[in-house]
Amino acid sequence: MLPDAIDARPKVLVVDDEPTICEAVAEALPPIATQVVKAGNTTAALSALESDAFDVVLCDLYMPSGGGLEILKHADRAQLDVGLIVMTGKPQVDDIVTACRLHATDILLKPFSPNVLQAAVRTAYARVTRSRTERFRRNQLRTGLHHRVLELEDTRRQLQNSYRELIESMVVILDLREHETCAHSFRVRSYAMHLAKQINYSQDQLPMLSTAALLHDIGKIAVPDQILLKPDKLLPAEIAMLQRHSMIGEHIVLRSSMLRDSAPVIRHHHERWDGTGYPDHLAGEEIPLGARIFALADTLDAMTSDRCYRAALTIEKVHSEVDRCAGKQFDPKLVRAFQSIPDSTWIELRKDADKLAAQLNPFYEAE
Repeated sequence: MLPDAIDARPKVLVVDDEPTICEAVAEALPPIATQVVKAGNTTAALSALESDAFDVVLCDLYMPSGGGLEILKHADRAQLDVGLIVMTGKPQVDDIVTACRLHATDILLKPFSPNVLQAAVRTAYARVTRSRTERFRRNQLRTGLHHRVLELEDTRRQLQNSYRELIESMVVILDLREHETCAHSFRVRSYAMHLAKQINYSQDQLPMLSTAALLHDIGKIAVPDQILLKPDKLLPAEIAMLQRHSMIGEHIVLRSSMLRDSAPVIRHHHERWDGTGYPDHLAGEEIPLGARIFALADTLDAMTSDRCYRAALTIEKVHSEVDRCAGKQFDPKLVRAFQSIPDSTWIELRKDADKLAAQLNPFYEAE
């Protein structure tokens, strides 16, 4: 019930097994009550409470069928939103204490005057009204907060989608430039994510790894075409220029608060287990785990994709090369996990990644 719709006068239930008292109490209430309902015993009272809503209940404390304490217990169990007043001519201390514990708002000692009765009912109803108003306000606040949470959640999803679309667009731009490695980033992401899950890589770190796998070559945007697309063997100076792409990529993603977590993997994705990689010659577990995972995913895609200088190799060849390079280029523990994954899984992951590339890049043609 809305606070401004609460009636100024309550609806009252009067319960007493003595008809004359029940009638007298009921006759004293019309000036301050909208409606008065009478019940001659506990059973009738409980039935009335089940079938109708009351604002205040006046009940005799002692009746043959259970009395006021039974009604109070029922109201407490059912969490009825009602003011409870007990009436008695022979109060017992223990029963009075129990009534108070059961949230009775007042105790009237018989006989009492109409003024005392009306004052007790007004006080009880005022408490009920305050309680309802406060509950309404809490519900309104809770509802408002719920709507706000839903709005924030929707905004978060929109930002995540925009973030994902931006990253994928950046990858498509790179792939359009370097045609022979089109969709390479999508396939490497798929391989790296699958391998990461096999080794129980931190769930919290998976989004970072996904981003890093997609943007690992973002630094190649600064590499001249004559080097990046050169079909012949690169000269030492050209190799040095090409190798700068990992540091350039790190610099690019560090500029964004959304991307900077991926910076270590992007910088170190060409490091080697034996320390002969670049740019920092890190060795062993000095290399971020995400970069070590990526190294295997990158090798798998590089070896199973066509290049201008050779056709794609079989996955069997990949297994042989990975074994040969365990402890040199690759983390030996990751190699064991990599080799345990069925070839059919890698094939399916590649197909799915190629489908995604085709959706995002209309110029892409799967190998």
